[in-house]
This record gives sequence, structure tokens and C-alpha cells, in this order.
Amino acid sequence: MSPNEGVHARRWLAPGLRLRQALCFDQALLFAWHAEALRAHIERLWGWDEAWQRRDFARLFEALPPWW
Repeated sequence: MSPNEGVHARRWLAPGLRLRQALCFDQALLFAWHAEALRAHIERLWGWDEAWQRRDFARLFEALPPWW
């Protein structure tokens, strides 16, 4: 997300919350949220391969632009 797009996204945030760039130490928590939100659906469709999910999440995390 570009800084200009961030202005539009901030309209939807609860008062007092701010967006910031995800940092490397955020990756574990973000993966946990990803797994919590999607694991049941992925298990039903393809099966959950923990090692593959972690590798793919790390690959995507590294590839995202800072303000996406």
C-alpha cells in the first residue's frame, strides 16, 4: 500500500489505532493469525502442511512492499 492508499485505509481503523510497517519480529504473530483464520479451510481443501505453510508465508512476507 502506498502512503496515499494508507490514508484511505486509516478511515476504517478504530480510533487510536495506527498502521505501521510490519517488521521481521511481527512475522511469527502474523503467521499465527494466518493459521488461526485459514487453517480449517485449507485443511478441508488441500490438507495443512505446516512446513510448506511457514515457508510460503515467509516468502510472501519478504516479497510484500513495506506499505502494502
